[in-house]
Amino acid sequence: MRRSLLDLSSALIALILALTIWVVAMREQNPIVQDRFPQAIPIEVVNKGEDLLILGDLEEEVTLLIRAPQKVWGHLEAENFSAYVDLADLGVGSHEVPVEVQHPETVRVIEKSLDVVSITLDKAAQRWFRVGVNILGDVPVGYKYGVAVVTPSQVAVSGPQSLVDQVGAVVVDLQLRGEKTTIEKAFEPQPQNKIGGTVSGVEISPSQVMVQLPIEQESGYRDVSVKVIMQGAVAAGYWISDVRVNPSTVTVYGDPQRVSELPGFLETEPVDVEGANANLTRSVGLVLPEDISLLGAGRVLVRISVSPVLGGQTIRVSPTLQGLAPGLGATVLPETVEVILAGPLADLSALQAEDVQVLLDLLDLGPGTYKISPQVVKPDSLEVQSIVPDQLEVVITEL
Repeated sequence: MRRSLLDLSSALIALILALTIWVVAMREQNPIVQDRFPQAIPIEVVNKGEDLLILGDLEEEVTLLIRAPQKVWGHLEAENFSAYVDLADLGVGSHEVPVEVQHPETVRVIEKSLDVVSITLDKAAQRWFRVGVNILGDVPVGYKYGVAVVTPSQVAVSGPQSLVDQVGAVVVDLQLRGEKTTIEKAFEPQPQNKIGGTVSGVEISPSQVMVQLPIEQESGYRDVSVKVIMQGAVAAGYWISDVRVNPSTVTVYGDPQRVSELPGFLETEPVDVEGANANLTRSVGLVLPEDISLLGAGRVLVRISVSPVLGGQTIRVSPTLQGLAPGLGATVLPETVEVILAGPLADLSALQAEDVQVLLDLLDLGPGTYKISPQVVKPDSLEVQSIVPDQLEVVITEL
């Protein structure tokens, strides 16, 4: 009996020694390595109440100091780890929440860059606001704007209760810079507190609204084109290749009836081109009808290009209307347009009146008064140097 016990003890000692030798041998072949894992692990939030929101920014990643066999290190990826904070049973307020890390059994986490994170929870809230429009700047003298229309007229502001409660208004800023026509544009509405400051940390839905601001000319005001009047003839062997006027459109005002009777353009004082053999720049006045006044400076700058004759010709053409809807009539002022063409002399010499057309596109235009830029149809070999005037007034009426 005693001998059997001695044999068993010897066997156990031998087994322990064998295991020790095996462990030492294995560690020599696959040593334990401690180091910082090279990739940061994203922190997830779990078990947050559906009616709660996190205030502020939450730490998004944690780095780990780990210990693992050398051979295991070669196979480790960020996907082998998960980090999370558990918000179960936490309510409104500030909390210190432990960062938990799940990892493979062959890995031991020695240290985390974050043991706890500070989290503030608040109730989720939503309120509806009518979108206001702050109009900054102004339209030109002689114009007025109406009431801005916002589509949709209301937006939802959502976020943490404490932030939503700070919102006193939702507005868009519409900057006017001398526009003369109705504005229709998309804007991102901004939440503001009661003193006009921006409230951050809330969401607005929809994120964009359309704002339409009607702009129209006031009664007694009118925009008219400027028609340059020239007198005399340039030097022999030269021709007028271009005529420019700045501004090309001016605003007049006066008795509404008298203003409405204007032909849609004002003529300049005559510009003398007699004997000219170089470009001319002249500041000239405008010929104003009686009882009509001009808004702004009473003079315009005329630039007349005088070029050697390489082939140029001025054609006077009556505009052709296109796209006028049935049941409508149109009056064009002035009734003729001067088209300055350049090109080969042979082509110019063979040019017939019907070879050049001035078109006014009236497609989709209803009754009203419009300023239309003409389009010129001409032989391909010729180039249009200038159109005088460069805009025509078209009055469309119902028949």
